[in-house]
Amino acid sequence: MALFDELKRRNVIRVAVLYLVASWGVLQVASLIFGVLGVPNSSMRLLLILLALGFPVAIGVSWFYAVTPSGLQREEDVERSPAEASAAGRRINLLIAVLLAAAIGVVLVDRYLIRPEAKLAEVAAATAGAAAVRPVPAPSASIAVLPFANLSDDPSNEYFSDGLTEELLNVLARVPELKVIARTSSFAYKGKQVKIADIARELNVAHVLEGSVRKAGNQVRITAKLVRGTDSSQVWSESYDRTTDDSFGVQDEISRRVVDALRPRLLAGVSAALEAGGTQVGAAYEAFLRGQFERNRGNAPEMLSAAVAAFDRAIELDPAFAKARAARAFTVANQAMNAYIPFEAGFADASAEARRAIELAPDIPDGHRVLARIKLYGEHDLDAARDLLTEAQHAGGDDATTLRLVMDVALREGRYNDAIEAARRVTLLDPIAPQAHTTLGVVLWYDRRFDEAQTAADRGLALAPDRPGAHYVTAVIALSRGNAARAVADCEQESIDWQKKSCLAIAYRRVGRPDDAKRELAELQAESGDGFAYQYAQIHAQWGETANAFRWLEVAEKVKDPGLILANGDPLLDPIRQDARFARLVERLGLAG
Repeated sequence: MALFDELKRRNVIRVAVLYLVASWGVLQVASLIFGVLGVPNSSMRLLLILLALGFPVAIGVSWFYAVTPSGLQREEDVERSPAEASAAGRRINLLIAVLLAAAIGVVLVDRYLIRPEAKLAEVAAATAGAAAVRPVPAPSASIAVLPFANLSDDPSNEYFSDGLTEELLNVLARVPELKVIARTSSFAYKGKQVKIADIARELNVAHVLEGSVRKAGNQVRITAKLVRGTDSSQVWSESYDRTTDDSFGVQDEISRRVVDALRPRLLAGVSAALEAGGTQVGAAYEAFLRGQFERNRGNAPEMLSAAVAAFDRAIELDPAFAKARAARAFTVANQAMNAYIPFEAGFADASAEARRAIELAPDIPDGHRVLARIKLYGEHDLDAARDLLTEAQHAGGDDATTLRLVMDVALREGRYNDAIEAARRVTLLDPIAPQAHTTLGVVLWYDRRFDEAQTAADRGLALAPDRPGAHYVTAVIALSRGNAARAVADCEQESIDWQKKSCLAIAYRRVGRPDDAKRELAELQAESGDGFAYQYAQIHAQWGETANAFRWLEVAEKVKDPGLILANGDPLLDPIRQDARFARLVERLGLAG
């Protein structure tokens, strides 16, 4: 008790509290300033260490010395009355209160003033950055196909107008030398009142195709109009009154008219190809459009199941409908990749369907492209995937979808320059699509160009802050840049549960929260079993637990986890890359360069 009284008399306890409050304030100010200047997280850790080392020094000084009107003097040389000691304590208390208020003020300014402004600046920078990569002027043979308006009395007929638009877009994308803006960017204008000239400028195209669909029963009226982007003048327009049995023929006719207007010398060469792979059965075409509509809504289990059911109906009505078979193969492969159905069975089903599509229509890219995707992710067969993509490109498939697969193959083979080039071409074909910029960020991340990767991924995030998967990408890139605090913040905002949990399991460990990290991993394993074996390996590799990382990679091999195709270049596996077992894994997977 005498020691405690002496600590109080010498104000040692008050000095300890004062030091802690002052240190907290210094850290808040430093966090704010370092964040603005882009100072790496290692500087914050160094500052924290220095402040921690200073704490015992402050305690020692307060025990041996006292602050007097004459300055700092040794405690045994000072004689103070109880009133003077009490006054000194009150002054320290006041100083504690002032510093505490100041630190809280910094926190509030950072959270409610600085951060919102920084987010606005980030969006503005992303928009400016997207504009900077567009070529000027727009190529004369370039077009954006806007979503055709659904003028039917029944709003549920939107699947028909959207599907017709997408098919027009896909057909035009197969025309050589014609630049066609991808679906994501074109559909970004759906339901918006934007001038044609503004759309053409934002997408960097010379022409825009717009139109409308009015459907009643099996009667359809389709109106299409081709417009010049520079002055919004009309190149041609036409209306078609047909039945749903002939709607595929109308799509083909509109495509020919566009080609005729933009590239007359190409018309003869593409005429036959425009007709391939389709159907003359109206109900089958309607079912196909409904399947496309459902699939484009997203990768949720119920959406993909509804799409497969629609494609099954289309194939039942017309077994020779190659496009429907390719679309079904793509969707079933998506189900397998998301672990909604067993990997092996799902990819086997998708592969058989894709092969049938190729048999029915070998001169269109659809079947080749889907089978390449299955070979890449389902069978880890890079050689076969590369050959199939070559076939798809020969069949006119040089659109954004094919380029993404070209990029994937180049990325898995370690040809990072080729992958980056393909990813940049996708951003030109899909300039306002968030995923295009996010994917470019991933490719740059694999090439260990972390700063460029963060810029590209942040651009995608700014274009669509709520897009599933976007926060995960910015988070793992931030981890590679040493910004663990940013990674935690981004992981916590991720809406895809498995990505959120696997990301937090790594990020929490980095910021000194190992119990929280273990909890995230345990929850993911309890929910998914071996379904995310590859992610468990990433986590243990980042934790420095090499044996556990390899144990889960072996499990991933057994269950044929699609994530293994990422292994050779995955930055998250860098901690175990030099282990001899890793080289053997890469060799077994056929990923060695």
